[in-house]
Amino acid sequence: MADDVIDWLPYVDTLDQRYLNEVEKTVTAELAAIEQQELHPRIAELFPAVRHHWDEQYGLYKDNVVGLEGSNKRAAEDGVLSELKRRCPGIDISVYNDDSEDPVLLATIAGYRYHQDLVVTQLLPQTLENQWAINNAYLEGAEAAVRRQLQEQEQQIAQLDRHRQELQQREALRFRYLERQWRDRLHGNLERAAGNI
Repeated sequence: MADDVIDWLPYVDTLDQRYLNEVEKTVTAELAAIEQQELHPRIAELFPAVRHHWDEQYGLYKDNVVGLEGSNKRAAEDGVLSELKRRCPGIDISVYNDDSEDPVLLATIAGYRYHQDLVVTQLLPQTLENQWAINNAYLEGAEAAVRRQLQEQEQQIAQLDRHRQELQQREALRFRYLERQWRDRLHGNLERAAGNI
């Protein structure tokens, strides 16, 4: 059946159900064979990839630790942690020594801690709420854009189907005439061929 040529006009012709079943089966098999690891490129444009600042560290962890068990895993984790601390030493805590008697250093420590307290108790909740609202608004806008595009495409498909239907119905008489003419010539050729035998 793979070599059969099917010439079919859906709004004029009738088609045997077995052909439709075969087409559905083939389409299902082809769709199952397609790997869809990514979103459609137009969707990916709306949602650009965000690189997390821990991606590199996680890659190091994944390369060295994942798959290990027991003491081997613990030793590998310690090695990864040492490497990360070497690469990214963080804040030097020795600068903020509470045991110091130096009033300037103690004032610096107090200011730093007060700043941390303000950030955690007042600024962070406001910022998170604003970030949440901004992200929600962005996602709603992106979703609306995708829905609009989908609706436009569905309308275009429906319009194209209506055009095809009108065209096929308008030309149905010509198709029947051409088919009848083809059959008559075929019969005539067969009769002539049979008469020559």
